[in-house]
Formats: sequence, C-alpha cells, structure tokens
Amino acid sequence: MWSGTFTATSGSARNGLMADWYFTDRRGGTSQGEYESLNLAAHVGDSSESVSANLDAIAATARVSRSALAVIKAEHGANVHAVGADSVAEVPLADGLITTTSELALVALAADCAPVVLADVENQVVGAVHCGWRGVVAGVVPATVEAMVRSGAQPSSISAIVGPAICPSCYAVDPDCGAAVAEVSPTSATRDSAGQWRVDVAAAVMSSLYDLGVFAEQIQECTFTNRELFSYRRSRVTGRQGAVIVMREVGARA
Repeated sequence: MWSGTFTATSGSARNGLMADWYFTDRRGGTSQGEYESLNLAAHVGDSSESVSANLDAIAATARVSRSALAVIKAEHGANVHAVGADSVAEVPLADGLITTTSELALVALAADCAPVVLADVENQVVGAVHCGWRGVVAGVVPATVEAMVRSGAQPSSISAIVGPAICPSCYAVDPDCGAAVAEVSPTSATRDSAGQWRVDVAAAVMSSLYDLGVFAEQIQECTFTNRELFSYRRSRVTGRQGAVIVMREVGARA
C-alpha cells in the first residue's frame, strides 16, 4: 500500500483541512484464489462476503465508517458525480467522483487502468478518477478537474497522484485504440520497432493534468509485472485494487 497526505499549497489550509490518500495492492484481505486477497470490487465474481470484509478493512484504514465509502462504478467514459453525505449509497455509473464533504472516502477501482486522486485542500474539494484508454479519449480527467472547479477548486491549488497502471511495454493495443489515444495524447500512444501500437495510460493522465495546471506525481509501478497488484491484462479473472482519498481536519488522526 502507498499512502500520503495532501496539505494546502500554502502550508496550512484556511479551513483547517487536509486530505489523506491511499493506493492499495492485493495484500491484506480475505479473498481467495484469483482474487487473493484485498479485492475491492463486487462485480468481478468474488464472494460478496470477502469483498464486504475487504471494504470494511479499507474503511478502517481510512478511518471512516463503512457507510462513508463512495466507490466508483466505472463505465469507461467521462461522467463525473458529486457525492455528499446523503448520497454515498446512490453513486451512479461514473468514472470520476468529487466531494466537498469531510470524513467521506472516495474510492476508484482499477486493475491496469490508472487510478487518480486529486485534492484542493485550500478550497475543500477532493476527487477520485478511474481512467483507462477509453477514459483518456473521453476526457475523464479534464472533466473531473472541471467539476472540482465548479465546486470551488482552483487548478493551481489542486495536487494529484496517479497510481499504479500497466506500462506501455506491457500494453499492446490494436490500431484503432492506438490511433484514438494518439489523437488526444500524441506522446502516449506510439508504435514500437515492429509497428505494434503501445499505450501509456498513466503518461496520458499526467500530461492532461499538467496541461490543466495541476501539480501531479506518479507511482511508478506496472500492474502487469508487479505480482502484488491485480492485472486484468495478465490474469483476466482477477480483483481490483483501490485509490482512496478522504478529507479531514488537520490533526484528526487517531
């Protein structure tokens, strides 16, 4: 697991908030077999009991109640949904979630796609994104930043972390996919010496964030080669790791 904290760019937020973030790997859960062990996805064939226990564990790690976990239901598009304390259980299909509510954890799931967390602590807005190659083409990252701005964020105050994703060496794609990504992110879809298209989803996300004026860092791990991460391209039947972000008061860690 990778974890850290976003604080205000000025060093301390006027509102006294910070945002903790977490990127899980596949260790520390209860799932068995292909889903071993910290699978957070309920839609991939794992037992509902195991997924529920794993989500309980993530809620405990994030120090929020289980009812405060808002989990993305991805559709590989650019829909973004704002979540409040009264709508956690009603999250629709979307690849981006934002909130201005503290003690509410946004969770993006992935198993080769790039999970992203974003925070403007100064202006009390955080977000989480699931972005694969279709999300790059659809523009889910700009759509999420735009939604954050509509809720009061400023791009220059937003910080982002791009989590583990499949690397281009392991991500050969068909010509239609490669050309579609190249059209919106020319340096993120290239052909190797054999003419095979390869896509770097994380690089496309990073480029998009930079273009928007958002400070971003990347966790340099390939889901395909790192066996402690879930990879759909490697295993097909597999679980999903998560990216989690939650705002809370400075000094609120128990």
